Amino acid sequence: MSQISVRKMDTADVDSVVSLGLSLKELQFQEKENIWYSHENILGFLSNPDSICLVAEIDGQFAGFRLSTFNPYVKEAYLSDIAVVEKFRRLGVAKALYTETFKILKEKDCVWVWTLVKSKNEKMAKMLISEGFEKGVNYDVYFKSI
Repeated sequence: MSQISVRKMDTADVDSVVSLGLSLKELQFQEKENIWYSHENILGFLSNPDSICLVAEIDGQFAGFRLSTFNPYVKEAYLSDIAVVEKFRRLGVAKALYTETFKILKEKDCVWVWTLVKSKNEKMAKMLISEGFEKGVNYDVYFKSI
């Protein structure tokens, strides 16, 4: 059985993270354009002391990542993105990334976490429910590039 390891992301991981992020339509900001974070954006996450950037590996191979941001002033965290390489899905990679994220957030005295999920992404919604999340109400998301 393959061993999943989770560690802090470093600059050597940025190409793999950006490549996976751009390849997944679930992470795209818009339907009509392939837009996700750039290399510079991911490097910005890495340089922010309040970011939690993790990478999962199976047998030394890049298997997925998690990007999160902790707000120490209100003790909340936003779980921005999680992605798993297709050949490593259904092996517990996302679960391992969540477990390590929550461990780090507990050490930071985080009180609650939140995330956004595309309405059509039923797999993610089901996974979040299995992780103890509750579905929110009353909000639609609007965005604008500036």
